[in-house]
Amino acid sequence: MNIKLKSKFPLINNDDVCSFCNKKKIELPREYIEFLLQINGGIPANPVFTWIDEKGQESSGVIQYFIPLRHYKYDLCYYYTVYHNRLPDDLFPFAADPFGNLICVGCNSRKLGEIFYWDHEYELDKIVYKVKYNKSLSDFIDHLQPQEQEETELDRINKIVQNGSFEAIKNYINDNPQRINMIYNDIIRYNKKRALFFILNEKGCQRGMMCAAARYNNVEMLDILYQKGSDINENINGTPLMDAILANSHDAIRFLLDKGADICQKDKTGRTAADIARMFSNNQTRKVLQELIKDKTFLKKMESAI
Repeated sequence: MNIKLKSKFPLINNDDVCSFCNKKKIELPREYIEFLLQINGGIPANPVFTWIDEKGQESSGVIQYFIPLRHYKYDLCYYYTVYHNRLPDDLFPFAADPFGNLICVGCNSRKLGEIFYWDHEYELDKIVYKVKYNKSLSDFIDHLQPQEQEETELDRINKIVQNGSFEAIKNYINDNPQRINMIYNDIIRYNKKRALFFILNEKGCQRGMMCAAARYNNVEMLDILYQKGSDINENINGTPLMDAILANSHDAIRFLLDKGADICQKDKTGRTAADIARMFSNNQTRKVLQELIKDKTFLKKMESAI
C-alpha cells in the first residue's frame, strides 16, 4: 500500500484499536487495522477516486481526509456515533469527502475489505456505490489520483474576503443570499466587522458564527455576536467553548466562560468540554481552564490524562 499524505495525525497503537473495537463491538478488516496503525488518518496528497453509479457510469470524488482513530475532534468515535444508524450495517467509514459523504470499507464476509462510496443525498434510498478499484483497501489507495489545481468556490470566497472591499463582499452575498453560510467563516477569520454587521442586520445571527469566532480566538467578533443575541451555547457539532478549547484559543475561552458558557453540554458523541480538553488541548489551555473553572467534577475529568 503506497500512501502519500500532505498532513497526518499522531500515530496510535494496537491497544487503541482493540479498545475502540471492544467498546463499539465491531470487527474491522485486518488490512484496515494495519492502515490505521500505519498512518492514523490524514490528508492524502492524491485525493481523487472514481466511483460507479447504478447505470455503470463513472464519476470522480475527492477525499478530504482519512478519518483518524484519535487526536482529532471528528475521529472514528464521532463518525461511528453519528453515522452507524444511517449506514448499512456491513459498512464502516474510513474517509470523508468535503460534502458530507463517506468512503467505507466492508465489514462482513460478503463485502469484507471491499470499498464503497456512500452519498448522504441518497441515504433514504439506501443506495451505496462501488468505487472503481474496490477489491481491497490497498487496491483503492494505490489508484488514487492527484487533484487538478482549479480554483474552487472556497478559494474564490477567500480571495474576496481577504483582499476585496466591503462592496465586493456585499455584492457576492446579494447575488445569492445562501452564500452567507459559505462566507461568514472567512469574514470572521479576517475580522471584517462591516461585513459581519451587514449579515447580522440583513439576515440575523447564523448558526455556527459563535463557533467560528471561538476557533479564531476573535473576542471582538464574539462580543459583537453576543450583543446581537447569538446563542453562546449553540451546539451543532459541539459548542463554542469546545471549539475554543480544541483550537487552544485562550482569549475566547475566557470570554465564553465570563459570559456563562455551559461547561456540561455534550456534543453528538457524548463528549463534554472537559473531554475535549483532556483529549485535544495543550498544557497551557488546561492551565487556563484550571484558573477559570472551579467545578471539581470538570477538573477531575480534564486532569485524568494530564
